[in-house]
Amino acid sequence: LNPFLDSVFETRWIDFKYANSEGSSRSQLSGCLMLPTGYKPGRKYPLIVDVYPDRPGGCAAPEQRGRFAMAAGVSTAYSEHLMAARGFVVFRPDTGGGISRTPDGPQAALPAVVDRGVDAVLAAGYGDPARVGLIGFSQGGFASLWVATQSPRYKAVVSLNGWSDLADDFFQMSWSQQFAPTEMPSDGDAEKYLTPAGSDFSMGGTPWKFPLRYVQNSPLWRADGVSAPVLLIHSDMDTFADAGYMAFFSSLYIQKKDARLLIYRGEGHSPSSPANIRHMWKNIFFWFDKDLEIKRDSVGNIVVDE
Repeated sequence: LNPFLDSVFETRWIDFKYANSEGSSRSQLSGCLMLPTGYKPGRKYPLIVDVYPDRPGGCAAPEQRGRFAMAAGVSTAYSEHLMAARGFVVFRPDTGGGISRTPDGPQAALPAVVDRGVDAVLAAGYGDPARVGLIGFSQGGFASLWVATQSPRYKAVVSLNGWSDLADDFFQMSWSQQFAPTEMPSDGDAEKYLTPAGSDFSMGGTPWKFPLRYVQNSPLWRADGVSAPVLLIHSDMDTFADAGYMAFFSSLYIQKKDARLLIYRGEGHSPSSPANIRHMWKNIFFWFDKDLEIKRDSVGNIVVDE
């Protein structure tokens, strides 16, 4: 139906298995790795880490192809395949099975869990240790900010359509609550913090019962630990309010840290307008190219060191 696609190189996920050095109930982990077009072993490609809470691997399984293959599944503005097409190695660490949960919080160990996967990828020769970027979308947007506040290894961070403060997000109103509060049931964000222990974000109680726990587990209140330039991208009609990203940007701005905030007006959970999608990715690639010190040739390919 679309013969022009025959000339397009299809990037594919491969399973990347590595040991869980912390020795939890899951001793072996399986992340997802995507190599760029024309990948040549032994060369130092920039690495982008795509983070998301409580997400297992298995991207390369045949039964998952309809979900993870290039242009498969539900069409969205966000696709890791675009990063591979621009010359980046892309890694999705295995964070599934609740391995990020500790007594300190539901994602308290996430930075360490992600670091173990990145260490394994770099040790296997995939990626340049000096040029590692971090990205996350939706719940991954929160996760990327959380990791960025505690790990200095990332030289550039892009966070999309998430939130930054657990307490503020707890009290957010959904669109249905705002427009039809008497006709539609409550479906705000409080539920994900009050569900039984073991879920992605369960805090075990309300903000007024555990105020310190909410503060200690929120990226906004740890923004002084951010060392990398941060690009924040959100939409004003997302189910996650853009106010959390405005607050995070303000916190970085006050501290004179390198940051940029993009808000797409009239868009939902990621842009749908072709112009906005192109604009978003242009800014994402500019951010990574700038802060990972990437050089490109005349046709846009990354100049990779041996």
